[in-house]
Amino acid sequence: MTSLWVTLQHVVHFIEELTVPLPSSRTVAIVSACAVPVVVLLHETSERWVPKAQIPILTYFRREWRKDPRTKSDHVTLLRNLVIFAWAAAMLHDNPDASRRCAFEFVADRVASETARKNVNLQIIASRRAAFEAAQEVVATAGLNDSKINQLMDAEIRRRSARESKRRLTF
Repeated sequence: MTSLWVTLQHVVHFIEELTVPLPSSRTVAIVSACAVPVVVLLHETSERWVPKAQIPILTYFRREWRKDPRTKSDHVTLLRNLVIFAWAAAMLHDNPDASRRCAFEFVADRVASETARKNVNLQIIASRRAAFEAAQEVVATAGLNDSKINQLMDAEIRRRSARESKRRLTF
């Protein structure tokens, strides 16, 4: 059973990593331009070349299209949209600047932009300024007396060591 799961995992990983080579946008445009007249010609002459034997897929479409012309229009529109999608995908694939981007890369680009960097730097500077002002106030209230500053530092160190010892006792 484990080997089945491992095999399934390898298959899924292979499918995820599979890259389908896309044709160039020029190829898609040429094939589309040549294929449309050929398809129209084949459709118009289908009464002559389609075999008299019933081929299920061909008879299905012929029956559906004759029954409701709107269905034929929908199918042709779907085919047109697929061709447009293939052309757009090929264009994006041909353009090296428009490589695949995930959300993380988009956020990284936004953060790495110059305006974003300036905003982040301004926020950092503002928070540093606020911290320095708070430190200046503490020094101003304590006075410039070195003995008083050393006394405050020792008191803080004792408080921190007491907190650490309480944490060690609780775990």
